[in-house]
Amino acid sequence: MKETPIPATVVDEAIEELGIKDFGRATIREIVAVAQKSEQRSGQEFIKMEMGVPGLPPSKYGVEAQISALENGIARLYPDINGIPQLKQEASRFIKAYIGIDLAPEGCVPVCGSMQGTFASFLTASQTGKTKNTILFIDPGFPVQKQQCVVMGTPFESLTCTTTAATS
Repeated sequence: MKETPIPATVVDEAIEELGIKDFGRATIREIVAVAQKSEQRSGQEFIKMEMGVPGLPPSKYGVEAQISALENGIARLYPDINGIPQLKQEASRFIKAYIGIDLAPEGCVPVCGSMQGTFASFLTASQTGKTKNTILFIDPGFPVQKQQCVVMGTPFESLTCTTTAATS
């Protein structure tokens, strides 16, 4: 078995202790609990990405830009509902570079966090046509998004992805 920074037995014991039958279908809270127990036992810190917040220190450039924006009065303005043109342009460029799709800046919609973004996306996608009303989730995923579909009355299906680890 491949050597890892934290012995696999430490993580396996945490999973068993928490009564998680299938780790591939564990909730975010269960995964966080496994990480916390494993950290305590091993003394090795985990970088946590379960909520998209790894706990890493912010970039000094980002902090300086925020301070500058506040000093220049950004807090007195309500954000433009259409978004910041430069940010929309850069989002368009990012999508092209990342997945090779041309998306006009007008199609890049500003949101306050992934929960709002997915909710708006689900609302839009589920109403594009009578035959295209079901959201497909690739699991394991983010269970709250399925709850958003329940709230909207939008049908959804799940495709569970599993991987098999190669052993040496």
